[in-house]
Amino acid sequence: MKRSVVFFLASFAAIFFLFSGIGAAADIAKIGVFDYQKFIENSKAGQSIREILNTKRAQFEGKLKAKADEIQKIREQLEREALVMSPEKQEEKRRDYRIQINDYKEMDERYTREIKKTELDETKKLFGQLEGILKQIGREENFLLIVHQSAVLYSPDQLDITDRVIKIHDKKFGANE
Repeated sequence: MKRSVVFFLASFAAIFFLFSGIGAAADIAKIGVFDYQKFIENSKAGQSIREILNTKRAQFEGKLKAKADEIQKIREQLEREALVMSPEKQEEKRRDYRIQINDYKEMDERYTREIKKTELDETKKLFGQLEGILKQIGREENFLLIVHQSAVLYSPDQLDITDRVIKIHDKKFGANE
């Protein structure tokens, strides 16, 4: 989020300078546009992150399903045996049922946080790698500015350097980030 704001402000400032006369050499200014979403969808790193997250989700969904089945059994047992149980035993079963429901909710929240943390960790690692690659491309190809696609309302396709970044990242890091 912070980087998106920085990218937006940097691109806004560059565009302001280019159109205000300060950028007298605007006809030779080289600007690149990078699309992070396209990178995630088409790179080996993006596929790797999706696989990691999908594996975690599948594990957590299995555990949550088992817990939900356990809760369902308690509920069915309570309904089935309600008439023959003593009031104390009924209250004990209801309390156990409520505890199991709360445990389920806590598990779900914990798993959601864990998946978000994993996604954030993987994204931070990937941003570090991308920053290096984008700086390298910027220096080697004499870009004045490389901006994120989300900060651009319009740009011709020839300014998009995402495919080059994907090729470089896949070659340098592959799926083993």
